[in-house]
Amino acid sequence: MTREDGHGAETAEALAAVVKAMEVFRRERTPGMWKAALPSSTTLYIIEHVVKPKMAADAQEWTPSWDADCHHWVRPWVPLAGHLPDSLYGTVERKITKHADEYAVISPWKDQMDPTQWDTFTRLHVLPWLTRLIRELMTAPPKQMDPSFHTVMQWAPLVPAKIVVPILEEELFFDRFEDELRHWLQSGTGKPSSEEAVAWCAGWKKLFTPELLADERVLARMDAIVALVDAEN
Repeated sequence: MTREDGHGAETAEALAAVVKAMEVFRRERTPGMWKAALPSSTTLYIIEHVVKPKMAADAQEWTPSWDADCHHWVRPWVPLAGHLPDSLYGTVERKITKHADEYAVISPWKDQMDPTQWDTFTRLHVLPWLTRLIRELMTAPPKQMDPSFHTVMQWAPLVPAKIVVPILEEELFFDRFEDELRHWLQSGTGKPSSEEAVAWCAGWKKLFTPELLADERVLARMDAIVALVDAEN
């Protein structure tokens, strides 16, 4: 696909013309295949002079609610460009923050942004919302769960467990959990059996993501909660 006789620019321009063809958008693997087959200089030419301008134009027209997974204007080019161009981060951030509590709109960007972009976005727009949800969670037994906890666990994999666990601790989730459980265990006529209390704790534990359950701090707190049941019976 390339020649070593000085015609690299012409080759790149010819490929750039191909990129502009709509057929490419229907063949998502093509850009990635080119990256593996072409010289880096040719790939860079296509990215800088064709792909990025095309993405910039499409970003202005993009409506997240209609194309939440970025199927048409980002996904086809990530194998070639590597990630969302930094120059387009502001446009994307402005548009998707209007849907900051919609998982279907936000979650695809974990794979489209580079780690630095994603870290910046989640710290500004995901973690504050996640923190508020955790702060407002209700764990009062014998109610098995607060529906908001499902939401928290759905969003939790979007950020590292090492960030989520401190939020659970700082917002006193485990402390409130223990207090509610202790109150239930000491409630006189409404006191549960040991089996019922253990089942209630196990039900909550199953709701945690595998990443959170792999954290020693989470396991230690959940083990302490189960031990509380043993101590009160």
